Amino acid sequence: MPVLGIVASSISGNLYSASYESIATFNPSGVASVTFTSIPQTYTHLQLRIFGRGAVANTYSYLKIRFNGVSGTSYNFHGLLADGFTASSFGYTGQSYVEGNFLAGDSTSANVQGSIVMDILDYTNTNKYKTTRSIGGIDNLGSNGRIALSSSSFFNTAAISQILVATPGGENFNSGTSIALYGIKE
Repeated sequence: MPVLGIVASSISGNLYSASYESIATFNPSGVASVTFTSIPQTYTHLQLRIFGRGAVANTYSYLKIRFNGVSGTSYNFHGLLADGFTASSFGYTGQSYVEGNFLAGDSTSANVQGSIVMDILDYTNTNKYKTTRSIGGIDNLGSNGRIALSSSSFFNTAAISQILVATPGGENFNSGTSIALYGIKE
């Protein structure tokens, strides 16, 4: 059985038999971003687990995720999106962040949260660009729910030692939000 929807991978082993270790967790009520710094370089992969709401006047909110403080045009991402009525795809090149989909927004029913799980693969390998894969979504009590499967590329070969997770427009995270980073050992 996959853990949190993760599918076994031939990228660098089998995540079914992986060991997950907590690195750090933030509960960022009232702030617009958190940064994981000094990330240990002793794991095979990393995993972000994000649960909560953003103070945006919408049903949902995405996140901006950056590695090592790099913005510019160093990121591409693409994916599939469904809202219960239609399915579509999206893709963006030359971006200044990776998009994390979706947290609930302030227009969502009370106590509804969104969740995102993002794997950051081979984050210490300095011989290749970094890739991520993620799943995220919200269920607004059967109305205006969304889910997205996505992947991204970070066009940089440096080992990832810092991760910024921010709301898209500087909105604060609401109370009850949790942003956790795990190391994956194989």
